Amino acid sequence: MKTIFVFLISGVVFFTTFYIHFNLRATNKYMVAFVGKEHSRLFEHMFSDTAADLWVFGHHKRKSKRMRFGSSKNQNPFEIFRTYEYDYMLLLQELNHIPILKSNSPIQYVKNNKTMGIHWSMSDDLPNYIEDVMPWLEKHNVIQINL
Repeated sequence: MKTIFVFLISGVVFFTTFYIHFNLRATNKYMVAFVGKEHSRLFEHMFSDTAADLWVFGHHKRKSKRMRFGSSKNQNPFEIFRTYEYDYMLLLQELNHIPILKSNSPIQYVKNNKTMGIHWSMSDDLPNYIEDVMPWLEKHNVIQINL
């Protein structure tokens, strides 16, 4: 009986560490999160050749080998960014060709005085929710790139 108990405990420990190591770690260190209103297939097509994990929030789940979907309406990109330990995130509010840069300071991509996307790094003091992004940008010194 004691050997079965030890075997079960060691199996639980093995599978738990296996899950944490392989499933909770990001395969890429760059995350592209789409929170805009356009169709998620357009987003997938536009960033299909990018060496980054593609995440979609606020859309219906679709069958895709490339995109991951936020599992609930309460889940937000910043939560995923921290959980999966990505180094960089590009938060897209509207679809546009935006270069994937690896900078340690936040970058705001602007087109016609409208924010298209924001680049974040893990070293930044990040906001917690999408609604907090614009007030955060006003309070902090960010690099602004006009597209």
